[in-house]
Amino acid sequence: MNESINACLNPYQHICGKYANQDPWYKRNSEKNIIFYREEDEVNEKFRYLLENALLDTNNTFQKFAAYLYKSCNNQNRRQELEYRQILEFIDEIGGFPMIDKAWNDENFDAQKAFVTLRTKHNLNSFIALDFEKHHNIGFRMKLKLPQTYFKERMFLSNSTENTHAKKQAKLALMSLMKIIVEKNRKEFDESVFEKQIDELIDFELEMEKLSQNLNNSGHSKVNVSELDALFPNIEWKSIFTQIFAEANYKYPSHQQIHMSHSKYYYDNLSFLLHNTPKRIIANYLASLLILRYAKFTTEEISEAYENIEKLSSHYKEHEQLARHVKCVLLVREQLFHLAERLFVDKNFSPEDELQVNRMFADLKHAFESYIDNISWMDRVTKDAAFKKILKMKLHIGSLPWIRNDKRLQKYYSGIDNMTDDNFVKNMAIINAANFLRDIRRFRGVQFFDQPVKDVSILHENYDYRNNLLTLKSCSLLRYPLYNMGAPIAAKYGSLGTMMAVFMNKAIVNEGTVKFICITSTFKRFLQGMYYDDEGNTKLWYTKESVEMARSTKEKENMFIGMSIAFKAYKLNELKFAKKDMRLPKDMANYSSDQLFFISLVHMFCGNGFDDYSFEKRANIDMKKFTYFNDAFDCCSIN
Repeated sequence: MNESINACLNPYQHICGKYANQDPWYKRNSEKNIIFYREEDEVNEKFRYLLENALLDTNNTFQKFAAYLYKSCNNQNRRQELEYRQILEFIDEIGGFPMIDKAWNDENFDAQKAFVTLRTKHNLNSFIALDFEKHHNIGFRMKLKLPQTYFKERMFLSNSTENTHAKKQAKLALMSLMKIIVEKNRKEFDESVFEKQIDELIDFELEMEKLSQNLNNSGHSKVNVSELDALFPNIEWKSIFTQIFAEANYKYPSHQQIHMSHSKYYYDNLSFLLHNTPKRIIANYLASLLILRYAKFTTEEISEAYENIEKLSSHYKEHEQLARHVKCVLLVREQLFHLAERLFVDKNFSPEDELQVNRMFADLKHAFESYIDNISWMDRVTKDAAFKKILKMKLHIGSLPWIRNDKRLQKYYSGIDNMTDDNFVKNMAIINAANFLRDIRRFRGVQFFDQPVKDVSILHENYDYRNNLLTLKSCSLLRYPLYNMGAPIAAKYGSLGTMMAVFMNKAIVNEGTVKFICITSTFKRFLQGMYYDDEGNTKLWYTKESVEMARSTKEKENMFIGMSIAFKAYKLNELKFAKKDMRLPKDMANYSSDQLFFISLVHMFCGNGFDDYSFEKRANIDMKKFTYFNDAFDCCSIN
């Protein structure tokens, strides 16, 4: 909060405070904290207690894996040579590290085998990017994409011209990290030779990047896996896919389709690049990627060197200086999301709490459905899409029914059985491998529940919250007030109402409207229902540009309408709740419950947003034309 700025003049600056132009996922307001951070701290402290104490006497050994990850992360005395040696063992499994081993021999190095090991054991792509991703229409699909270039983004400007200074900084940071590895391996360090080898692996990555530059030939968007050998010779595609699927006990998927999101030019030439590049350089490159994969999880010295490399990235966000145990709690919540959720729900989520969440959801759902049902211009397909989208909102609140079933939870986290409480790097590798195997099982249509789930309000284990950035973003806002049930009702309604408005908007704009506004017979009705002047004349004409403008404008309008509906539902039902649920924190005594609702609502926008329509502009425009916001903050008396 920044009370020196009037909420009526700039709602965003008042509510987000020093968050302006910073990402709230990483940085907090250095002034008076708003309620969400207090809730976050309280939730993390409860998790810490569970992970340090409550699991000691549980009979369910499977649930102890969350405690294993936490303890191995937090035990700094053990996070020294053990983790360092573990990384070296991983490197040996992919063919060694010539940069630190003068006795390295290229006769036993197989680049494609190393790729398979990185992908299956560490969930890491290298010169081939093979992903299993969720598609909203067809479920999980297999996809070939351009690999991410780790070093390039740290050495080039946004206009893709080489930045000599940035390249030098990247080399120095990488050399510093590798020097630690060499010294711990008790090897001699020749800086000139070392620098040359680092130049080689960076140049190798840049050569891969050049292969992706020619996008004139789009190639095949969909092919069967068995066709890859003929399309892109000199890469043993059958061997690659056979080994990858064998990790999940599946046969070579020759009949499976694979999607390609870029030019086939890359794979046409990749095999020649691999053939003409010395194996020593490829081995150094892959070993470096593996070190960077786990560097932040090992010794403090290596972690600091890794952080110096990350700072060179244009996407780097400076993390808040958190205590080690807090970082470890957050890591458990991120890496073992549903398992951590189960632990918290068992100890902190009472039947009364669940009833309250369901009541709030039912109130808002009824309000949104009533509004949508009464829209005369909207066709049935779009209304049904909106209804279903809103219903799915329940998947993101409260507790998830399936996580209370031990068998289902254990099946979901199949593959982490070998975790211990003393080897942090190995634990992270086990989780990475388990995530990879789960993606393959999802792709093959394997369900992680006992019976088919017909009720879409029940979240089944095949849902991957990480694939929805909006949902992931909302979890940082939404889950804390809903899980920490001591939070005021106004904050919960504001958070939940905002997200329901987003879901309704996405349904109308993306799932329903796009399907029917392009039909000439319904387009005019669409415009008349949405865009008309005071005389009833439509403002737009049927062109591609006007459709895009209509979608963009209506998206903002839908959000505004959704927020209004959420506030009305909150006011209509606030008397249902006890006074203790409406009570505000002591340090927010100057605010009313209605104001806290809007603080909760605007809090979602605290961050950078997009250049063409920043979160600050978006929040301020919506709030200033919001009658209920003006009433809550008494803006009329100011204006």
